[in-house]
Amino acid sequence: MKAATKAALLSGLVFPGLGQLYLRRRLRGLLLVIGAGIATWFILSVAVSTALELSAEIQSGAVPADVTALTTLIDQRSAAAHAQARWPTFALLALWLGGIADAWYLGRRRDLADAAFDRREQASSGRPPA
Repeated sequence: MKAATKAALLSGLVFPGLGQLYLRRRLRGLLLVIGAGIATWFILSVAVSTALELSAEIQSGAVPADVTALTTLIDQRSAAAHAQARWPTFALLALWLGGIADAWYLGRRRDLADAAFDRREQASSGRPPA
């Protein structure tokens, strides 16, 4: 498998920045991993805090144990949480897509450099191309 494909798959399917780390572009990879990690942490912390608040209200009896009331309350809280996590979600998406494109670009450059090196090696050794 070519380096461009491996790097893009690592960044796209596992976590942003892993493709850059695979290609030994440590600074780029770490910046993407840290940025995506912060965005992911923020999104998850908003979701967990909203769930904990709802759970506490249900356990204290402040919210009636009616399915309709619970559904309405959950809808209201999730809309507020969604608004709070909007920018981190956009940032995570941008980092993820940018990481995939950058990993593919860096891998493609490496693949082309490796192919050029192989051609020079074959020409200098007199071996026929494979």
